[in-house]
Amino acid sequence: MRNSGLVGSVIATEDAVIPAAVGVDIGCGMAAIKTPYQAAQLEGKLKQIRSEIEATIPVGFEQNKEADKMVTNWQNWRNFKDLHKGVQKLEGKALKQMGSLGGGNHFIEVCLDTENQIWLMLHSGSRHIGNKLAQCHIGTAKKLTG
Repeated sequence: MRNSGLVGSVIATEDAVIPAAVGVDIGCGMAAIKTPYQAAQLEGKLKQIRSEIEATIPVGFEQNKEADKMVTNWQNWRNFKDLHKGVQKLEGKALKQMGSLGGGNHFIEVCLDTENQIWLMLHSGSRHIGNKLAQCHIGTAKKLTG
């Protein structure tokens, strides 16, 4: 199950673009993955699982100490230069934030379905860069509407 983070809303406008109409957390999304494990296998292990998740995945304002090699080899990083010039200086930070969770409403959750199958669900997003990018475009929109 995947959710691209699209928001369903309609705002009537004429000759207008409203950059903040759906919020400023650009790139948020959710994903869920079914594991091969059953609920009984979690018995007495949730505290340990939570501790290991928290020790492995940076949350809040934290980030990875170094960018992972898989992240730096990702071909789409070359498109970073095409983003608004107001966020281009954040590329190094974005590299280190890949694989981190962020804060606010971002979460990792261990879930059970109706057959007691264990799922992992994640809600994360663009971290600070999405907000900064939205602020850049809001600033541009304000200048255009003068």
